Amino acid sequence: MILTATAILLGLLPLFFYVFIPVLHDLPHRHYKQKKIMIIVIGPLIRSPRMLNHIKSFLVNGFEVEVVGQADSDELKDLELKFSNFLKNEEENLHFNIINNKKVAGSKLGLITKVLNQFSELLLIFWKLRSCDYVLMQNPPSIPLLPLLILSKIFFSWKIIIDWHNFGYSILALKFKNDKALFVRVYYFIEIFFGKFADYHLTVTHKMKTLLIETWKIKNNEFKKGRISVLHDKPDSQFYPVDKSDRAAIIKAIPELAADTDLLQNINKYTIAITSTSFTPDEDLDMLLNAMDALNKQLLIAKKHLLLIITGKGPLKQEFMKKFKDKTCDLNYITVNFFYLKIQDYPKILQVSDFGLSLHYSSSGVDLPMKVLDMFGCGLPCLSYYYPTVEEELIQIGVTGDVFKNETELSSKIFNLIVEETKREEMKANVIADLKNGDRWIDSWLKSFKGDLNIVR
Repeated sequence: MILTATAILLGLLPLFFYVFIPVLHDLPHRHYKQKKIMIIVIGPLIRSPRMLNHIKSFLVNGFEVEVVGQADSDELKDLELKFSNFLKNEEENLHFNIINNKKVAGSKLGLITKVLNQFSELLLIFWKLRSCDYVLMQNPPSIPLLPLLILSKIFFSWKIIIDWHNFGYSILALKFKNDKALFVRVYYFIEIFFGKFADYHLTVTHKMKTLLIETWKIKNNEFKKGRISVLHDKPDSQFYPVDKSDRAAIIKAIPELAADTDLLQNINKYTIAITSTSFTPDEDLDMLLNAMDALNKQLLIAKKHLLLIITGKGPLKQEFMKKFKDKTCDLNYITVNFFYLKIQDYPKILQVSDFGLSLHYSSSGVDLPMKVLDMFGCGLPCLSYYYPTVEEELIQIGVTGDVFKNETELSSKIFNLIVEETKREEMKANVIADLKNGDRWIDSWLKSFKGDLNIVR
């Protein structure tokens, strides 16, 4: 009996020194110091505005924040600058943990290789950050992050929060153009199975929350108030309207635009429309491209000029830049400029625009384009590609903007916003009125984290 007990104890010694001693070492932090959260973005941090808003919100509410995501050296400097004003002590409050951003082949083998590389890299990061009380993950992507996080709860006892921006399986189906493909079915099973084990869920729309409850059977935990919380995107404080007379001065403050002498000299000639995009398959820029000919003919008759600004970057950018260049060389009344701006300059370029465009069509039908909220924050009426959730939870048609379903409607409604200046200004006034009477990001965030989920004290 004694020998058996001794053998068991000796067998457990490696586990004791490798797992329990380090965890015990971190318990004082977990229980007696400020709360600590890991925020994970499998993708470029700089192009994840909602997650950046989460970082700031947790910082100002006293959390220590460990950020995991992708960023190059210049982007990391911009991010550190962005959050420097919210740090009480840089050594204690915020750390960035940069993960691999290497591109892989777009084949199935390339995707598998990418997943395996991320899996091993995330394991090391999780061990390093095991003292976190909470982990907030952006979904999608779900693989390999979601299963790995759920299984890691066994060892690290952290609480998992999923911020459902969309569903990974629906985006994969769009990529493969086949929702019955084996990869899509496997992805769907993993996403729905492991998603149920998270402690808290955030959704970007009421419609998404309903789907999680009714179709995915994720139930609100009766011992917590609102385990699933709708956290609508709202404009953050850096997005605010300015007087149109300030437009030239703002343009001069944006290096990429200030270099355009023609724009500065002829600023009052243009009506400025803006769209931001990640140049991915769920942004139908082809529709915008195909609307250009008809729109140019209408502008020719009206003697109006449109400056279309397209911001952002992503996998299809070079392809679309070439397409637009080839198209617009024959258009006399439409000028198209592509920009990729520093994070602090993006609100400024919205402020100098007259209205916004969203070409996002949802792979799931239950998410919303956050870019529209940023545009609203700067007082811009918006045109958005139509799907039911846009009308139900985002744009008041004819009041704060409008929707379109095809390139004919798109060209017509862009033209109307250009020539019907009085109507456009009425819409802008409605957007600003809603802005004054509605929530900003932090208000919406506190309703979820302090109210529904009861995580922030």
